[in-house]
Amino acid sequence: MAIVFEVNVVCSRLVDLDCLFHKTDIRSLGIEIGKISSMDNWFWENRTTNSNMTAIQKELNAGKIIDIEFESNAPNSSGVFIEMHNSVYVYCFWVNVDIEYGIDEFGITQGNKQHLQKIYSIFETYQKLQDSGLLLLGAGFETTFSYDGDIMSTINKSQNIIVWLINDSLNSELPMSGYKGNRVCSHFVSFEKWTNMSEAPNTSEIQPPTGLLF
Repeated sequence: MAIVFEVNVVCSRLVDLDCLFHKTDIRSLGIEIGKISSMDNWFWENRTTNSNMTAIQKELNAGKIIDIEFESNAPNSSGVFIEMHNSVYVYCFWVNVDIEYGIDEFGITQGNKQHLQKIYSIFETYQKLQDSGLLLLGAGFETTFSYDGDIMSTINKSQNIIVWLINDSLNSELPMSGYKGNRVCSHFVSFEKWTNMSEAPNTSEIQPPTGLLF
């Protein structure tokens, strides 16, 4: 049985996909850009195929949604959707995974936490190589990521997110009910939803985030 794992990312700059694919921990997968398309909305209206990456910024400025399919050594299909909201870029990286792959779709467990650690490592490495202006990351299975520019509103409206990774610049004093705060890498705090919260790592109190992303 397969399920879609999604990593939703909000950045102030376009992600350099070539750097992400070839200079981080996922380089062994041999990921390359495949088919590139653009469309007017999530009803897939006026879907057209683009020949290269150079037109992406122009399409995003025109309010288009970009759909990129990846090619890789992995057996599972994957890709990314990109949108532009005002001055920031919203990505939804997705991959089909087998539910038997040690995955609990409802939260983090001792058996699947290494997958989240891999995500942290990938984005921290990328951030050191290319300052993406990463503001917010929300990952989970079959997610609904409702970005609206306000961080707490986005978090409250989104669904099926088992981990949030949030830039320190957005921290303030608001509750993150059901999540465990943890310092996982420099300049970012994670808020993790554990299936059994008693298994979550013990950490010092971390101030939850709030505020506008732009």
